[in-house]
Amino acid sequence: MNSITFTCETITPMFLAGADGRTPELRAPSIKGAMRFWWRAMHGHLPLNELKAEEDKIFGGTDRRSSVILTARYVDENINNHTVPKFNYIRDYKENKIGVRYFNVLFYFHDKDREGIAPGVRFEIKLRSQDKSHLIKAATTFWLFSILGGLGSRSRRGNGSFRIIRSKRNGLNSSELPFYKKNREGKYQIGDIRTIKEVVAFSKHNDFVNFSHLQGANIFYSKGISRGKGFDKWHDAVHDIAFKMMQVRDSNTKYDQGRNIEKFTMDDIDKKAAFGLPFNILGNGSVNLFLNNQGDYIDTRRASPLIVSLTKIGKNLYWTATFLQGIFMPENASIIHVDRNGKKRMSKEKESTVLVEEFKERLRNEWMTLDEIFDAELEGIVSNNSNRTIKFLDF
Repeated sequence: MNSITFTCETITPMFLAGADGRTPELRAPSIKGAMRFWWRAMHGHLPLNELKAEEDKIFGGTDRRSSVILTARYVDENINNHTVPKFNYIRDYKENKIGVRYFNVLFYFHDKDREGIAPGVRFEIKLRSQDKSHLIKAATTFWLFSILGGLGSRSRRGNGSFRIIRSKRNGLNSSELPFYKKNREGKYQIGDIRTIKEVVAFSKHNDFVNFSHLQGANIFYSKGISRGKGFDKWHDAVHDIAFKMMQVRDSNTKYDQGRNIEKFTMDDIDKKAAFGLPFNILGNGSVNLFLNNQGDYIDTRRASPLIVSLTKIGKNLYWTATFLQGIFMPENASIIHVDRNGKKRMSKEKESTVLVEEFKERLRNEWMTLDEIFDAELEGIVSNNSNRTIKFLDF
């Protein structure tokens, strides 16, 4: 049977849990579910019926089994889900940077005892299939997922990031896998974020589908803080992008270095909602998405269209910020503030993208082109602006 085995390593804490929702566990069904999401994101240009039919062939559906079998295990045979090195933010993260805390409020205030799989743990993902074309598509999806996504709780805010270290193939050649690229010596190696635009099929923007996708997406990744060579520590990278987002989303709408800062108010809930729902208001309840079912409002979620992840190029870490496209909320939905007593206090009929666009604009204003940054690194040129962001992909 054709197969490809990816040896991977966690970059940030991975809060992937078993049946109890808490105990750290490397779960094949969760990994396959995440691959479904990224497969859809890659194929937002397809008509929905065609997308669903192709997805079912690869990953299985209600009337057919998956043609691709996925298994997961730790590389170290002495490690299992009980003995795997674990990480807890309060116990194990001592630097206490505000950006890291901002992205992980859940673990600092609501779920303090939660443990995840620690950074640096190696695991293997094996994909097998009799159908070589399906295996190639699944492997390509996993590769993209490893760069832009993550696994487990708070994976859209940097947790659960991992990297592919190497792969082993059976019945497949490197040249058959679109994410393998020739290096300067003419040898094939797994591509990094710079390979995405060559791998993913992009067509015209498709903003009118009800799932998140990469058509028309903006993808940024960091230059880092040390001579244009990325970050040494995962938490420095997380803090960098989190603090940039916090300045826009929570501190103000028009950031001012002085004392006259325009604070977030309740009238701005539609702006903050565009980063994802629900969100809590300290001491005053929460804001969520409610579906109107014949006058009965049912609360639901709307995952953030912004996915923050960490990737590795060479020896250095970079954050990625992916702004997915797609319809944010259905027509029969409202954004509603519910106070701590359960009373509905304020309603907005639609999200406002003002703050999301301001955040993207702030990143755009810091950007260098891909060629500029890598030419600078090759020539030993150091930019005067050590915090500039590479704006890499704009589909």
